Amino acid sequence: MNPVTTTSYQAYVTDANGCISAQEFATVFVHQQITVIANDPFVCSGDSVEISAQAYFGNEGPYNYSWSNGVNTPQQFVTPSLTATSVNYTVTATDIGCSTPVTDVSTVTVNPLAVSSIFAPITTGCADFTVDFTGTTDIGTSYVWNFGDGSAVVSGPLVTSYTYTTSGTYDVTITVTTADNCVSSASNTGYVTVNPSPTADFTTAPLELTTTSPLVNFTDVSSPDVVQWDWDFIWIYPGLGLYTDTLQNPSFSYPDSGFYMVQEIVHNAAGCVDTAYHSVEIVPEYVLYAPNAFTPNNHDGINDLFMPQGVGIDPNNFELMIFDRWGVQIFKTSDITKGWDGRANGGDKVAQIDVYVWKVVTKDFRGENHSYVGHVTIVK
Repeated sequence: MNPVTTTSYQAYVTDANGCISAQEFATVFVHQQITVIANDPFVCSGDSVEISAQAYFGNEGPYNYSWSNGVNTPQQFVTPSLTATSVNYTVTATDIGCSTPVTDVSTVTVNPLAVSSIFAPITTGCADFTVDFTGTTDIGTSYVWNFGDGSAVVSGPLVTSYTYTTSGTYDVTITVTTADNCVSSASNTGYVTVNPSPTADFTTAPLELTTTSPLVNFTDVSSPDVVQWDWDFIWIYPGLGLYTDTLQNPSFSYPDSGFYMVQEIVHNAAGCVDTAYHSVEIVPEYVLYAPNAFTPNNHDGINDLFMPQGVGIDPNNFELMIFDRWGVQIFKTSDITKGWDGRANGGDKVAQIDVYVWKVVTKDFRGENHSYVGHVTIVK
């Protein structure tokens, strides 16, 4: 008997007279043929993935598994070679003493990684140093940059820029993800070199500068790594080279009053530069000069006028007054260019030989008031 399904049988015994003397029942159980199913996973190149198989039917187990790579467990992790695009692993399943062995194939599909690179036209500079990076990739769809300074991981485009504020040598990495979610990186070790920049600064002395004392002493107080100094004392005309110096601590005498911007550019041995600016003000000196005698004979053209003069006087705020010994005002003018010719009250004749009192009321360039009183003698 070869039943193909589970079948029950009845057996009995009869004697010669046809009588049934005994009977028995038996059931033959027929199991469905064993089958095995293996998974078909995907994996990124270089990664490991689990392959597994599950047997069904037969004698309901326990089942034995044997893989073509020599592993005898239902699951295992495999790592396809880097050059593979797919790999087949065959599994054989048995249920001892029942079915014939069955097989299935687990096909591992290997998804490629992106091939990427990094390029920058200039990779050495001075802090703060901005580098223009370009990433290249064949199948990447998203990108993450790591610029190597511990604080710069940036998701973004293939073309990007980054500014390094601290000196040092930096590795640069771009991490690329494909449409199949496979992740790979390209790194340039020690790719960016940032040299330290110097710090420019200087002081000036003296603090009060006038047209009669216009010499300024400049003292460099830049960082100690400086090896070259370029000064421009009147930066209002940059690049003309008219008022420049290359000494560390130069001096310069300004030609006139005014407000001047001074530029100092310093260089270190790495060729890095920094610039400092400070202003210098040269103020007009305020001085009033007045003679103590004059000879208004109006004949020789010498010393004919009493005319106080000076430096820093506001010509629009000037007044000269002359008084005789009794305190009577005999001359007055608001024109700084008009002196006293010795005549009293505009008369025709020069006043007598005597000592006269003069008074000047004026303002300086700052608008501060000044008043002076003195004596002048007419000599004939």
